[in-house]
Amino acid sequence: MFKVTFAFENGSKVEVFANAGDNLLEVARGANVAIDAPCSGNGACGKCRVQLKGGELDSKKTLHISDEEFEKGWRLACMSKISADVEVLVPDIASAYKSRMKVADLSSKEEIAIFEKAKSQIEETGIQFRNSLEVVELQMAEPSLDDTMPDVERLTRALRKFMNLNRIRVPYAVLRKLPDVLRASKFSVKCVVRVTPNDMFVYDIFDSKEDVVMGGLAVDIGTTTVSAVLINMATGEILAKHPVSVTKEQIERAVSKFVGEIEQVPPMYSAIKINGKKLYELARQGKEVERKARKVTIYEIKVLSIDFSENEFTMEVSCSKGTYIRTLCKDIGEFLGCGAAMKTLVRTRVSEFFLEQALTLGQIEQAVKEGKIQDYLIPIDAMFSDLKDCVVSDEALRLLLNGNCIAKKDTSYQMPKDKERVRMYSMENEFYAIYEYQSEDKYFVVKMF
Repeated sequence: MFKVTFAFENGSKVEVFANAGDNLLEVARGANVAIDAPCSGNGACGKCRVQLKGGELDSKKTLHISDEEFEKGWRLACMSKISADVEVLVPDIASAYKSRMKVADLSSKEEIAIFEKAKSQIEETGIQFRNSLEVVELQMAEPSLDDTMPDVERLTRALRKFMNLNRIRVPYAVLRKLPDVLRASKFSVKCVVRVTPNDMFVYDIFDSKEDVVMGGLAVDIGTTTVSAVLINMATGEILAKHPVSVTKEQIERAVSKFVGEIEQVPPMYSAIKINGKKLYELARQGKEVERKARKVTIYEIKVLSIDFSENEFTMEVSCSKGTYIRTLCKDIGEFLGCGAAMKTLVRTRVSEFFLEQALTLGQIEQAVKEGKIQDYLIPIDAMFSDLKDCVVSDEALRLLLNGNCIAKKDTSYQMPKDKERVRMYSMENEFYAIYEYQSEDKYFVVKMF
């Protein structure tokens, strides 16, 4: 076993123990150390960078790390194996992204100039920007007793004259609205079409008086952020964008809407089973299935801090089991209208146990080696500290040990409520089970320990 130390930019450290040959990224994941690895550790993205600060790593050189960077200790965690005691610096994910990312919304003259320069440089190479979408205006003769041509044939003939193409495809959605649009417009229409050398596809049809805009949605799907811009396909004009613009009051009002019993749709990356398959297994295969919303309870949400310069805020959530916090973040973002994603997650409490009581795997291993593990063990009945204790008489102890029902008269708790659960102890204060009081003045076993 070798000692692996993960050091962070804020000065904190996480220490764990690993076997020779263990993958550093997997060791980090096992210790709940967040290392960015969008490619799931196959060496393709080059984002799981760590810096060797002490000890040794068995690391492969990759194209993502230059020779100069390698000399300075930079390694890919997914390409590194444990070979000795080692300490690595884990860069903060947020700062890593900031150092190599620039977000531009083309809102300033300077940014537009950068865009136009890039566009001209591409055109100089011989690559042409083409738009196969067009808005075509048509004026057709109205039907008569002498002209009973079907609507779709009338449309396609008019388009052939305009475009000189033989094959014209009209989808069912256009066919459904075609009769109404033609007669409402007196057969003067605008068609949104896509033209190729071989055919034409009719996307939609409108009255010629309507102001038709061909909108294209440009989407940039990053590892942490999704950006979208609506563009006029004819002119290249940006029609709409949605910057993050919310106030402290709006954030506080938004989170308050999610306190109480709410419905959540579980994310695909979850352990919920559908037809015997865990959702995350299906997600890793690139599959997505319909998930039913489930009821969960949010007891309290506290907004701890807001950083408008980074467009982020920190909140503390008290919730029922089965709650997905990343889904809660997404839903709050949708309510605010700007979108949101979970950046970091720290579980601070489970039942009556708090983060301050937690130990790392490395600390547990060290305590075992030093023979001090008993100092950290918590009695199992502490899990049920919210239940009242109930002592069984020596005469009824045999019944308790065998999980049989116990008469109320043989216990110390003589005034239980119906369906009330209690902790059962012997006269020597040994904890044995959880029992539930039911009718007939008897306690019945729920769980033996």
